[in-house]
Amino acid sequence: MGDTNPRTGRLQPRRNIVTKWATLALALACIIASPTIAPAQVPPSDQPLAFEASYDGRWGGQQNGPDLMVQVVGFGRATFLPVSWAYFNPVLDLSSSPDITVTGTFELAGPDANFIDGTFEGQATMPDEAGNSFITGTYTLTGGTGDFTDVQGSGTLSGVVNTNDLTSSITLSGQIMPAVAAN
Repeated sequence: MGDTNPRTGRLQPRRNIVTKWATLALALACIIASPTIAPAQVPPSDQPLAFEASYDGRWGGQQNGPDLMVQVVGFGRATFLPVSWAYFNPVLDLSSSPDITVTGTFELAGPDANFIDGTFEGQATMPDEAGNSFITGTYTLTGGTGDFTDVQGSGTLSGVVNTNDLTSSITLSGQIMPAVAAN
């Protein structure tokens, strides 16, 4: 019929015991099966390595004369930062329309306090009927913190920001020279 609860001395129905054990088993299975967030691991190398990063997020901005200063925050992944946040700070020169000049800085932040910093420059289109403005350009890695203190690298940047729903998607593709090799 049931077992005695050691704390209260009362008889417990079997369904409560089965429910507790099933809940415990499910919790343990979730813990065991859940992927863990691996810390950034940069293999030692004296050659540039492939670097890819992709972030989806939201943006906001403020116009200051002919410049539109924007802040983009995104979540995604990058080589050596499998789970990370991105902070982009572009400045768009609207006086150069229809090909808008874009320059700015960015920081990719991993969960283990490793950061990659960089700069970028390129062009942006005026928003289309759907509100999409497309950005293309180049980036340069300028350092960082932790495993990326003296990191170097460069490549191409592409993205789209939507002026209607304030969403963004940004991709970096190029090479990285790990800090251990740059020292």
